[in-house]
Amino acid sequence: MPLNVNSGQVISPPRILIYGPPGIGKTTFAAGAGKKSIFIPCEEGADVVGADRFNLCEDVGAVMSALDDLIKEDHDYKVVALDSLIGLNGLFGIRPVPMLVFPASNKSAVATAKATARH
Repeated sequence: MPLNVNSGQVISPPRILIYGPPGIGKTTFAAGAGKKSIFIPCEEGADVVGADRFNLCEDVGAVMSALDDLIKEDHDYKVVALDSLIGLNGLFGIRPVPMLVFPASNKSAVATAKATARH
């Protein structure tokens, strides 16, 4: 029986996370990332850039349906933007939690972080 062996390097397409405060241009940047971009909007705002987009996803099923459409149907899209991950977390019922980064030697910052985590 022959061995099922593969060789060579598989190059995956890049995945990029764009992080920043509201209004900084994350959606605009994603819209300009390729000649043919499509958005899967999980919150309001993707319509401001004029790119192609699915209807606003109001639940996880709508996100999965959009992804299924892109997988199963023929299309010319080169870039898919899930906008935004905070909105997607909300569809899962996950409340966004701010991340605090600080030196562990700073006892005041550690105490503040500990108090914040309790809420």
